[in-house]
Amino acid sequence: TTGALTTAGIFASMWFCGFKGFAELGVVAALGVVMCLLAMCTALPALLHLFPGPPGEAARWIRGNRIGRALASLQKRGVVVATVVVLAVVAAGGHPGFDSDYLDLQPEHSETVRLERAMEQRSNLSTQFAVFLTSDQASAGRLSEKLLAMPELVADVRCAADLEAAAPGENLFNQLPEAFRKSLVAEDGRNAVYAYPDGNVWDPAIQTRFVKAMQGLDPQVTGMPVLGHFLIHRSQEALWKMLVWGLPLLVLLVHLDFRHPLRTFLAVLPTLLTYPVVMGAMAWLDMPFNPLNMMAMPVILGIAVDDGVHLVHRFKSEHGDVRKVMLGAGRSVLLTSATTIAAFGALAATTHRGLASFSIVVSLGVFTAWVVSSLLLPRILAFAAGTRAGRVLV
Repeated sequence: TTGALTTAGIFASMWFCGFKGFAELGVVAALGVVMCLLAMCTALPALLHLFPGPPGEAARWIRGNRIGRALASLQKRGVVVATVVVLAVVAAGGHPGFDSDYLDLQPEHSETVRLERAMEQRSNLSTQFAVFLTSDQASAGRLSEKLLAMPELVADVRCAADLEAAAPGENLFNQLPEAFRKSLVAEDGRNAVYAYPDGNVWDPAIQTRFVKAMQGLDPQVTGMPVLGHFLIHRSQEALWKMLVWGLPLLVLLVHLDFRHPLRTFLAVLPTLLTYPVVMGAMAWLDMPFNPLNMMAMPVILGIAVDDGVHLVHRFKSEHGDVRKVMLGAGRSVLLTSATTIAAFGALAATTHRGLASFSIVVSLGVFTAWVVSSLLLPRILAFAAGTRAGRVLV
């Protein structure tokens, strides 16, 4: 119950992130976890009672538990030291940064991506432009002149007034296709002005300067650079808000179960260690955060705290016998981690780079949480149980 509620709590905290897409994801995921908990507490016990299995199955399972015995054999000082060193080196990779280029989410060999990159390199035009709405053609012309006076930010400008200036008296505008005319002048007489950025607008520095300059001319400016800048900012803000709201809630729910600071700390320890190691691994792999793989973090945090809660509970019920802990909860944690990695890891083969990076980050996080929980936490529990303050653990 604690594992389910902490996972649901992490997801539910996304409701406060201020980004509707993440908020809805969090609510749906939290409800799904709670439904799984209800099924586990009602339908599963009934099914186990109806189909108890043949007599003596439990004893045969214990004798044949090779996975549990293998995990128990890994609880050695040398393995712990090696694990600590490897995790420290990985965590030293630092923060992976953030990739704000939406084209990097698309399939690498996509024809659309290739053409958009080529357009950006070979011409002043781009599919990523800022759009202004003006009351009439004269206002559009004045705005166009202001934009052209910013050559370090604006590569080109398009509006109906440009056609008049290019060929006075020839009425070029009316010779254009109707769809093109409507993109420049609305039926009510308003004129659109299109400003094309100079350089890669997905570069954070270029994008910020361009968007701020455009908003300085008109706060109501729109277009993909403005929308992209807004979405990237909200995505980054959502991640930090989820951590600010979710982690305290996670600790509170675990504490309500264990009701002791040391037990609570040790159950949450896999979560606290997994996060910096995953970021370091992403940095070493040159895999920055993006608007999609950021959604992996609540999944990782929820699974990491599950592992810790199960092992600390089992450690207490087995009165500090690490071997029995690994034969039971250790085997279960390994199987749940492996099935989760298999489910998410299947997405790594997709050509969509955003989804592939999401699956890789989840798999890295689940594997890291398993390493911390299964190779470090049992030895830490055994050491703590030998101290005066750690007697509560057994």
